[in-house]
Formats: sequence, structure tokens, C-alpha cells
Amino acid sequence: MPTTTNRFRLAASLTLALGAVFATAPASAVTLYSDDFESYAAGSDLIGQGGWASGFAGSVAPVSNGTYLPSKVLDGRTALGAGQINVVSRAIGSLDASLVTMLSVDAYATTDRSTTHNMAIFLTDRPDIGFTAAAGWFADHTGPGWKFTVNCCDVFDTAGGYDMPVKMSLVIDGAANEAWGTYDFGAGMLETPHYAVSDVYIASLDSLLAFIDHRGGTRGMEIDNLVLADNTRPIPEPSTLALSGLGIALVVLTSRQRRRVNTVTQPPRSNS
Repeated sequence: MPTTTNRFRLAASLTLALGAVFATAPASAVTLYSDDFESYAAGSDLIGQGGWASGFAGSVAPVSNGTYLPSKVLDGRTALGAGQINVVSRAIGSLDASLVTMLSVDAYATTDRSTTHNMAIFLTDRPDIGFTAAAGWFADHTGPGWKFTVNCCDVFDTAGGYDMPVKMSLVIDGAANEAWGTYDFGAGMLETPHYAVSDVYIASLDSLLAFIDHRGGTRGMEIDNLVLADNTRPIPEPSTLALSGLGIALVVLTSRQRRRVNTVTQPPRSNS
């Protein structure tokens, strides 16, 4: 039989182990949509394939073997349909305003041409250029750099990130009603400011949209590895873990103290 002290040590060890498991376990996620463009023929138009549709009259969205990224990409450098706005979109369904949703993407923006207009990847409320709500990233021809935008108004400027593979994401946090971006331009993952968003705004974001503007020429960018996922299992707060551990410890201590009291107050047995 384990002694009270051993029981206490065992409970404390289990409490610490439980806390470690919850603290380190990643939150599970449900992938809503992903595309690495490998299933499309190089040189083909993404529009009309895989649920992608035109978001502007006469738009084209070429798929190519990446020049800067290592596999097939959505190629915004190829000036098919030059002189116009090319928009390609895909319906994803309304976001769940009670969850944390993340759109991640790999991209490469180039400075190999002297004139440029924008290319962007957004979540929007409409699958065309007439959107009224949009959140995401676009290559900034005045930098060069990147801009992150929310609400079509809040804009955060970043420096650099051209002529190199970059990883970016858009985070929509329905629990905190915030939206922000993350980006790694070679110095580790950084965050943009957090912007307030409403449940109505979050639920309105039902389309994935790539905007490729070839008016006047473009540097453009390549896009790959789109992943849209919902985070469905929040990690317990540290305070919750601490209270749970404290509760277990208090139960063990109370049991130990009661046994001590019973030992002291119980009269000795008579040998007669």
C-alpha cells in the first residue's frame, strides 16, 4: 500500500504531467480548403478548374512551373490578358465567427521589371472585384514591400520580402473578434497589428480571391500552398491548468490531514 506521502507525490507528479500535456499539445484543426496547384497542367488557365471561377470579365489565371518557387504555382508574372485586371476566385463558404480561421500561403514577389501593379491574395465577401470586405496580403509596387489589409481600410506596411520566398498568413480570430497577419521575410515569424472585426464581418468572408493587375506591366508574384483551416480545439488557459492542479493537491492534503487527526484523537486500544 502506498503511504500518504507517496500518494501526494504521485498526485503532484500527475498534475505536472497533465499540465505539460495540455500546455504542449497543438490545437487540432480542420482544413477547409487547400491547393498546391499540382493537379493542373502547366500553362493552363486556373479559371474553370478545381472550383475556381473568373471574378472579372476576360480574366485569366495561368498555372506554371514555378520560376522562383519549386513546384507548380499560380503565376502572376505571366502577362496573359495584359492591360486588364485579372481576378480568380473560389467559394469557400461563410467563416464560422466562433472559431479561429487561418489562411496561409507561400509567395515570391519579384523586382525584375521596372513597372508594376499589384497582385493579392484575399478572403472577401464577394467573388469579384466588387467586394466590400476583404482581408489579406498584396504586393506593394511602391516599396517594394507588402501590405496587409483588413476591412478594406486598415493597412499595415512591411518593408522587404521581395526576391525571396516568403510565408504569410491571415488570422481571423472569432473568439477575440480580431484579425491580423503573420509574415516571415527571413528574420523569423512576425505579426502585424491586430484589427477589430465583428461577427458579421467574419461571416461575410466566403470567397478566396487572387487579384492580378497587369495594367501597365507587372512584376507580379507566384503563389503556392494555399491552406485555409479552422482551429477547433482551444488549448486550456494556464490559469485553468494551475487551478486544476491546485484542486488535486488540496484534495490530497485534506485527506492526509484527516488521517492525522483520526490517528491522534482515536483512544488507544486496551490490552485487557
